[in-house]
Amino acid sequence: GDHLTEDMSLPNGPNVGAKALGVFGFLDMHGIDTGKQFVKLAADVNAGDSSLEVAESVTWNVGSEIVITSTSYELKETEKRVITDISSTTITVDQPFEFKHTTKTVSVDDGKDVQMSGEVGLLSKNVRIVGNDYPELEEEQFGGRVIVGTFMQDGITYTGYGRFENVEFATAGQDGWYDFYDPRYALAFLDTGDTIESGEPNVEESYVKKCSFNYVYNSAIGVFGSNNIPIEDNVIYRFTNDGIFVESLNTRINNNLVAMGESVARIKAQGANPSFFGCINIVRASNTTLYGNVMAGCAQAGIYTMGAPCE
Repeated sequence: GDHLTEDMSLPNGPNVGAKALGVFGFLDMHGIDTGKQFVKLAADVNAGDSSLEVAESVTWNVGSEIVITSTSYELKETEKRVITDISSTTITVDQPFEFKHTTKTVSVDDGKDVQMSGEVGLLSKNVRIVGNDYPELEEEQFGGRVIVGTFMQDGITYTGYGRFENVEFATAGQDGWYDFYDPRYALAFLDTGDTIESGEPNVEESYVKKCSFNYVYNSAIGVFGSNNIPIEDNVIYRFTNDGIFVESLNTRINNNLVAMGESVARIKAQGANPSFFGCINIVRASNTTLYGNVMAGCAQAGIYTMGAPCE
């Protein structure tokens, strides 16, 4: 499908659109566990280097794609490479790096040391959802998308629940559909109500854990009217607008790496565009938990939130 493909609107439900996987029942997708999803650099990487040192060992495979975050003010210095060798904490890649990626320790006023380093994240998974390639893909920016939603037909309500773990979403999302009622993101949960934590088959449970989002033409993850969903230990590389956008209750957003977020205003040279986005956008969410997230190379903001009242 492409921008001209006929839409597929469901009765009393969302527009699934084209090049889409719609979930209105129970879906479980689980890949092989790849261990830790991202680690810090242990030493500077200079332009021209073909290897890097990480702060802890990983269980990643040769041939896997990785992302190295920008450590400057330029998001375009985020780089993607393929692993050719791993020896202890040394990772060798297929091409030299174009930019420097730094690591340093900063002491703050209370005496604590804060490690400020580039991050290295894993993108490759053995279970993949990939938007089909076609000649106009980069021009139209029309990738694949997954929507977990609800609709009603003949008096029956069909509600979707999705559990995604160690899944790669690649060439995903569809540019131009940014509204909460038609979110053509790589993955969106729309009006599914409350979910539970269970682990049992065929239950009302949704989560996104240890997944990767490997080049997205819209926001990567959206959660709208879908409560209690954990979004944990994911790696998001190259998206437009928001990396994670939540307008729901009790969402847990923990230990995610969100890197290289571009904005429509920058991509399309819209200097007067007032829209504002963040690597993580929770400005209209309630009772959200945030812990251990890393945002790097965001076009506008790392976290977009209402903040706390001033005294």
